[in-house]
Amino acid sequence: MNKSFLRRMMSFGLSAAIAVGATAFPQFGQTAVQAADAGIQDFSIGDVTMLDEYSVNAFNKEVEYLLSFDTNKLLAGFRQNAGLNTYGATRYGGWENTNIAGHTVGHYMTAIALAYQNPSLTDKQRSDLYKRMTTLVDGLRECQKNSKGKPGLIWAPSHPNGTGVEVQFDNVEAGKSNIISEAWVPWYTMHKLMAGIVDIYNATGYAPAKDLGSDLGDWVYNRCKTWNDQNDRFGLRPDEITIEIHFGDRLMNTARATAETGWRWRIEGLPKYDAS
Repeated sequence: MNKSFLRRMMSFGLSAAIAVGATAFPQFGQTAVQAADAGIQDFSIGDVTMLDEYSVNAFNKEVEYLLSFDTNKLLAGFRQNAGLNTYGATRYGGWENTNIAGHTVGHYMTAIALAYQNPSLTDKQRSDLYKRMTTLVDGLRECQKNSKGKPGLIWAPSHPNGTGVEVQFDNVEAGKSNIISEAWVPWYTMHKLMAGIVDIYNATGYAPAKDLGSDLGDWVYNRCKTWNDQNDRFGLRPDEITIEIHFGDRLMNTARATAETGWRWRIEGLPKYDAS
């Protein structure tokens, strides 16, 4: 996490805009090296100050809206699945009361993390947004420590009696995808949650957010490191799989797994992780 997710996304967006608008960049998107060679630099959202009266008013209305949400209601589904006290709160309606519950919370975390970095905030607005972020992270961390799934999972959607909290992921692997009764893009929801957690950590440096994201990442790895394709039930098994190990934008090493290797792989000689 030593490179800001926001900075990387803004850099890509700026590079893409230039790629579309200038004949010197015929391809959509550029590598970091190409962008640097072209004199393109990324910048933080905190470097942008809005002066237009309409935009300032719209932003203040947006902050007011973001601060109107009830954090106990946002956390209700996660707490229910973890067997924790919901403090009398019920889930929000709409998407948060379906099999895609939780993904809105991920979007919300990203929204308040981005708003927090705006230099035009008042001290009170910034303090209130920070409190929202830490409250959500702390609440999700408590749910994670009491997960009814495998270690590291946080999950909000309800699940039928007699099934486990990871049932949507089980159903996807079994080829079941009825969005009402079986599975509704659980990996999309997981991506939104992870993105929101990363955005909060990058915006605040709040250590529990890093712990929350790291443990959730471990759950994702352990869930995905093997895949039961039901004996090639759908005829989609590849001849080989290439595994790539990346550090930021840098490809560190690769490995191949095939039927001949028993679909096993090993990568050695990687440099020791440097947290700095």
